[in-house]
Amino acid sequence: MAKRKNVSLVSGVTGGAMSIEMLNPHEIQMDLEKNRKFGMDKESLESFAKSLQAEGVLEPIIVQRKGDGTLWVVAGHRRCAASRLIPDFKVPAIVKPEMTEEQEFILKVIENEQREDASPVDRAISMSYAKETLGWNQNKIDRKSTRLNSSHEWISRMPSSA
Repeated sequence: MAKRKNVSLVSGVTGGAMSIEMLNPHEIQMDLEKNRKFGMDKESLESFAKSLQAEGVLEPIIVQRKGDGTLWVVAGHRRCAASRLIPDFKVPAIVKPEMTEEQEFILKVIENEQREDASPVDRAISMSYAKETLGWNQNKIDRKSTRLNSSHEWISRMPSSA
């Protein structure tokens, strides 16, 4: 089981307390069906793992603890996958309580928007997911957009599906 360092914080997206812990990446579940797929090839991950081993993880991953106690990556799939390639490596993680699908989506979009290399394709996929899976209409997207991005022009121009 993962050794925990409990630092209590308050979460703005999910509400409730969260902690920062050093976790074994093999104990964290990843749902790659609905998450990042590029940059996950073997060569890219091996190169990233070398960097993590040399420099450490500069930004913690974000995980949620489900009701059954399992940990699931919300943000940082590539960091988690590369960390698994390093023997006896612990990855810093912000551990949040279980989230609704909408809370998880909002957190992922915010994290992606904070990346310098966020692409229009990533954005289109996110909005397609919001419309098709979460059932958001354009009105709800417009209401949520201020939370998702300081400039919501790209959200209001999104097509119905990517």
